[in-house]
Amino acid sequence: FSWVTNAMPTQLKVAKTLWGVEGATEPQKWDELFARIKAEGFDGVEAITLTWRADPQRFSELLNKHGLELICQIHTTGGDIDKKTGEYQYLTSNKLHDHLASFVKLTAEAKQAGAVLINSHSGHDSWGSGEKALSFFKHALRVEAALGVPVVHETHRQRLLFSPYCTAEL
Repeated sequence: FSWVTNAMPTQLKVAKTLWGVEGATEPQKWDELFARIKAEGFDGVEAITLTWRADPQRFSELLNKHGLELICQIHTTGGDIDKKTGEYQYLTSNKLHDHLASFVKLTAEAKQAGAVLINSHSGHDSWGSGEKALSFFKHALRVEAALGVPVVHETHRQRLLFSPYCTAEL
């Protein structure tokens, strides 16, 4: 995962996703994990809600200690563990208002966690490229502007940008 800052001159930064990385959600392993990631030449990490929620203060302190920036990956109407099944909830609704409320909540949480960039798995694939999709993105742009943290919307199955054809229409 790479991103370019707005600072002059342009500088390419490289982040390692923590998705699927052993120890990513275990605070007692973060110091060693972040030291290794920094030694491998990465400038930052990308983490989902379960990671930064495990111990927000320790997470932030250790990222700072190792000179790593944070990209928060959010999943609208997701990001929690189901209390009954113990499974990760990736997507729990196809309703526009649920996704809008979730986007506001999760982006604010990501900013509080210290994100320099937010990668959002946004919306629902059932919306296609019509009015719901446009409404979501218009709202997302307003939220992003008010937040002051750049937000990107990932192409991903089950999500608004699931198809290159629908994406091109938007």
